[in-house]
Amino acid sequence: MNNLFKNKRGPVSQLMLALLVGGVIGSFCHSTALAYLVTAAMVSLAFIKYEAPKGAFFNSLDISKLTDSLGEYCRENRDIIVTETLLDTNFDEKYIVLDDVTDEIPLPSLQVGDIVKPGDPVNFNPTENAIGLGNRTLKVYPCKVDLLLIPQVLEKTWLGKMKKPSDFQTLPFEAFLMDTIIKKAKENIRLNAIYKGVYNAAGTTAKDTMQGFEKLLSLALAASEIEGVVTGAITQTNILDKLLLTYDSGLNDAYKGVVTVCDLATQHFDWVARKFQPVINTSLVVTDGAAALKMPMLTEMPLPGTNAILRREPGKSATEPWVFTPKENMYMGVDSSVFNIDIQKFNRSLKILIDFKYGVQYSELFDGSVGFNVAA
Repeated sequence: MNNLFKNKRGPVSQLMLALLVGGVIGSFCHSTALAYLVTAAMVSLAFIKYEAPKGAFFNSLDISKLTDSLGEYCRENRDIIVTETLLDTNFDEKYIVLDDVTDEIPLPSLQVGDIVKPGDPVNFNPTENAIGLGNRTLKVYPCKVDLLLIPQVLEKTWLGKMKKPSDFQTLPFEAFLMDTIIKKAKENIRLNAIYKGVYNAAGTTAKDTMQGFEKLLSLALAASEIEGVVTGAITQTNILDKLLLTYDSGLNDAYKGVVTVCDLATQHFDWVARKFQPVINTSLVVTDGAAALKMPMLTEMPLPGTNAILRREPGKSATEPWVFTPKENMYMGVDSSVFNIDIQKFNRSLKILIDFKYGVQYSELFDGSVGFNVAA
């Protein structure tokens, strides 16, 4: 693709080449005057031939060309943009992600009671109502991004990231602009919608776009479908005991026999992590800044004495219940087929319109399938 901003060899490299060639010729001919003459000629040619990247000067930005260039960039990189926005590996690691959910999709589950009895070759004694069919529904909600941008203002930020001439090729303005928008959209969804979302069609924020996990749990609790474990107030001193209480009392034995996860608000996760601080391998103590940068981020840790993994989740509210459940019980739905980006010129500005769909759901919500706490 022909980018709006192209890179050519800069004047500094041309100048160095001119000085080198001039010096060589002067030494070979034993003529200082000739060396000066050749050097001056090549320096002049260097600056005449040099063409700065078009994006380097605000008055050269052609909004019409930028509109076309952005549109072309989005079309050529649609699959990458869709994957970055809807099918991010961070989501895939935390939830069961389903694509092509156009509106609603059932999440059937079987709840089987005790069915094994002593053998009896004569009589047939069926267990009545031993199998119950659960059927929760995963719904995706339309979401959008509407932006009115002034490219000449954004260009200043883009230019500030350029450290060397080759940067204009490795990070063209189109990629810089779309990457910035997509990262912010994902951040909005994660921090404000996946857990905290409360659907409001007339709303104007990310929190209004869908029913998040916390809202789904509160609806099931209000309908008496589930019952929480009373833990009282959570403090830095008692948090570990309260987590163990929730796990022990909230999950049935079948779910304790498999790996479960519990997403904690950042504050709660840090409280637990700091309780384990005294248990440190001194050989791993960081002694310099470079080593610190290589240390992996602390995003999850086991809950001692259980099969549970605690996960740091910035999107969780510290005032809402934590939930123990298998990862396989947490679903996210998206629809990549309707993901659309539209770029429009508007006077000296750009309109960027992005449409997509998101939604989350628990596949099972009954006593024992989720262990969660309530204050009182």
